[in-house]
Amino acid sequence: MSGALPRFFRPERAVAADESVSWVVVDDEDLELHVEACAYLAGLRGAGRAFNTEKTYAGRIALYLSRSWAGLGRPEPSAVDGDDAVAGG
Repeated sequence: MSGALPRFFRPERAVAADESVSWVVVDDEDLELHVEACAYLAGLRGAGRAFNTEKTYAGRIALYLSRSWAGLGRPEPSAVDGDDAVAGG
């Protein structure tokens, strides 16, 4: 690892000047938008997906980004499959 500090992301409800509501994903420390995540959420809005779908995806995307950045991604396959049962041959 390069010594970078872990970054965490969170979903935020955004209210526009015309009072329309949408969801975005921001960096938890400095509240900067995560551009790719926000573009994906905008695509959901543009496709006419339900408000609650966008809200749910925003939360899950933020969780995925936080876990990925912290190096807490998916477990190794051997930890899931019980590889020790095969070791005896």
